[in-house]
Amino acid sequence: MLKPYQSSVETCLRASAVAMMIAGFAGAFSGCAKQQFVKEQFTASASAVGFRYLPAKVDILMVPDNTGSINSVFSTVQSQLSGFVSGLQGQYWDYHVGRSPVYYPANTPRSVGNPVLVNGDYNTNVLPDGTTVAASGIVPSDRATTNLNNFPILQSVFQTGNGDNTFSNTYSALANAQNDTYTNFLRQDALLAVIVMTNGYDITVSDQYGNISGAGSSNLQMYANQLIGLKGTAKLVRFYAVASYGVTTNDPYCGTSYSGNSYFGINQYILGLPKFDGLGNPISNICNSAAMANVLSDIQTNLNIVKQSYIYSNLVLTDQPVVSSIQLTKNGAAVPQDDTNGWSYKGLETVYTVTGIQDQSTGVITQLSPGLNQRTGYVIQLNGAAKMVGSDTPNLVYEKQ
Repeated sequence: MLKPYQSSVETCLRASAVAMMIAGFAGAFSGCAKQQFVKEQFTASASAVGFRYLPAKVDILMVPDNTGSINSVFSTVQSQLSGFVSGLQGQYWDYHVGRSPVYYPANTPRSVGNPVLVNGDYNTNVLPDGTTVAASGIVPSDRATTNLNNFPILQSVFQTGNGDNTFSNTYSALANAQNDTYTNFLRQDALLAVIVMTNGYDITVSDQYGNISGAGSSNLQMYANQLIGLKGTAKLVRFYAVASYGVTTNDPYCGTSYSGNSYFGINQYILGLPKFDGLGNPISNICNSAAMANVLSDIQTNLNIVKQSYIYSNLVLTDQPVVSSIQLTKNGAAVPQDDTNGWSYKGLETVYTVTGIQDQSTGVITQLSPGLNQRTGYVIQLNGAAKMVGSDTPNLVYEKQ
C-alpha cells in the first residue's frame, strides 16, 4: 500500500510506478514532489461473464433413475461428474448440485438429498473479493460438500414398475426446497437446471412407447408451467434429459427400456424448442454409454451461453470508493458519470447484479424481477448504454476511502 507524504521525489516515483502496475493508470506518475499525498489505486478488468465481482449462480438438480434397471450406468456417470464440476469451476459458476431420485416410496416427503455439492469459493457469506451475500444462499457447512466422493449420484435402489411419476416427484422436491432452510439448495437469484437420467417413462404423460396425447399433453404443459413458476420466467429454467429413445429388451448397458419421449418433449413447453435435449442436439440416449458425457459437455456449453446473455446493471465493491476517482470504461471506451447512459454511485446497498437476459439471436431483452446474483457492497449502477452484456469488458479504476 502506498504511504501518504512521501519523503522524496525518488520515493514518489517508486510509489507511482507501483500504482501504475496496480491500476494500469499512466497518470500515476504525474505531479511527483515532496510531501505529496498519493492514495492507493485499485483496478478490476475482465469480460462481464468473468468479472471478479460477478460470479454466476446455478442450481442443478440431478434426477437419477433408482428403480434398479440401470445401476451400471451410474458408475459411468459418477466418473464423468468430476470433469463436469471442474468445468463449472473454470467458468466461475457458483453452483449447488443436489439429487432427487425418480422413484419415492409411498408416504415419503419429496426432498433434495443431503449433502449438496457446492463451489467452496462461493459457499460463504463473504466472497473472495470481500463482498457479502445473503445467508439464505449458503448451504450450511454440515450439509455441504466440495468432495465428489461424498456425493454419489445414486444412493439407494428400489425395485418397482417401469412407469414412474418423475415430473410430479421432481417438481414436489423443488417446491419443497424453495422454503427449505435445512439445505438452502434452491436460490431465488440462481438459474435452475434439471437433469433427468432414466430408461423409464412418466405414466402420467405417455405410454411406454412414448405416445403423448390428450391428458398427457395437458399434464406435460402443467409440469412445464410448474417448473417455470418456480423461477417466474422460462428464461431461468433448463431441462436436460438423458433417457431411452424407444423400447428395448436385454440391452447390455441399460436392460429393458421404455421411450422417454416426454422427457425430451418438455422443452417444447418450457422454451418452445423442438423435441431435442434443449440444446438443439440429437436426442441423448441413455443406452449409449457416451450419452452422459456428451450431455454434461453440452450443459457446460449451454450454461455458458446463458451466462453470455446476462445483462449486468450493477458493479459491487467491497471497499467504499472516492466517487470523484472512479474511472470506468466499457470495451475500452470511457463511460461517463450519467444517470441515463453512464454510471451512478449508489453507496452501500444490497442489489442484484444481473437484471435481464438478452436473446442471442433476436436481441430481445427479458427483464428479471427479482434479478440474479444478490450482492451487498458499495454499488456502482450501470445505466442505459453503460450496462454490460456477455463478453463486454469493463475496466474499473478507483481510490478507496
